[in-house]
Amino acid sequence: MNKITVFIIIFMMTGIYDNVVAQNSGNDGEIYYRYAKHELAFTACWRNFLGKASYSTFLGKGAGLTYNLSDGTTHSNYTLGLAADYTYNISNHFGLVSGVGIINYGGKAAGNFSDEYLTFDIRGDELTYSYKIEEYKEQQSLTMIMIPLMAKYSSKPFGEIEMRYFVAGGMKFGIPFGDKTEISASTLTTTGHYEFEDELYDDLPQHGFVTGLKDVSEKSQTAFKFSVIASIEAGLRVRDKERMDAMVSLYCDFGLQNMKQDDRHLVEFNWQNPEKPHFNSIKTTGRVNMVRIASAGLKIGIILNWYKKDSK
Repeated sequence: MNKITVFIIIFMMTGIYDNVVAQNSGNDGEIYYRYAKHELAFTACWRNFLGKASYSTFLGKGAGLTYNLSDGTTHSNYTLGLAADYTYNISNHFGLVSGVGIINYGGKAAGNFSDEYLTFDIRGDELTYSYKIEEYKEQQSLTMIMIPLMAKYSSKPFGEIEMRYFVAGGMKFGIPFGDKTEISASTLTTTGHYEFEDELYDDLPQHGFVTGLKDVSEKSQTAFKFSVIASIEAGLRVRDKERMDAMVSLYCDFGLQNMKQDDRHLVEFNWQNPEKPHFNSIKTTGRVNMVRIASAGLKIGIILNWYKKDSK
């Protein structure tokens, strides 16, 4: 993230310098442009566009969601998002931005895990259920609807063609849906210990206790909370046609609260169907303390303008 921050600062300082040059060159530096009261931007964004997972999150790595997994590994994939944003310009420098976007986060997690906990079987008898899972892997996919509420500042136009720098900041509200997790493991071993009879069961598949079950594979879904996200963006827009601009920017999003619903077990004893244990995503377990949005990337798009008047 330090490299991106430095790049944004240089980016903005260059724009300020060019703006000063434009104001003091040719025809008293006056550049004529049309003040657009309303703007509609269609953009595509890429998270992790630099190709290194360390640039994609602040506190850890993952599916565009930052979380720490001390006893496993996580990897971040590229992310693609689309958005349509409306800007109401209060003046030729300041505007309010809202709209809607959809973004998909992808990632992977892996490790060898084991645990034990108290549960109940179908008869209501208490037992200590334990599991050991080897070469566990997750392929994660989370889709979110993003609704921004931001303020935007745009510089004066400069250059032989009309260019303007802009900075936007504010909040985004994330609505998660469409979460999918594909789970696989090379080996699963489970046991059950009934304290009332002081008996350990380790090879009764019909009761949910197996030794060395091979090639485990399952799909899982996760429920996440509504997310409030702090966001900042800096970029450049260039007049392409009379009512259309092209734009490119860097953005940074950071979630302000924990998106986890509760703490679950990675492997759950299925008392209704003991032969088939239930798997949860690693993101929903007690192995992960907090899950939040943490994303940085590149945006490109076009901006359509509705003019109010001509101005200098």
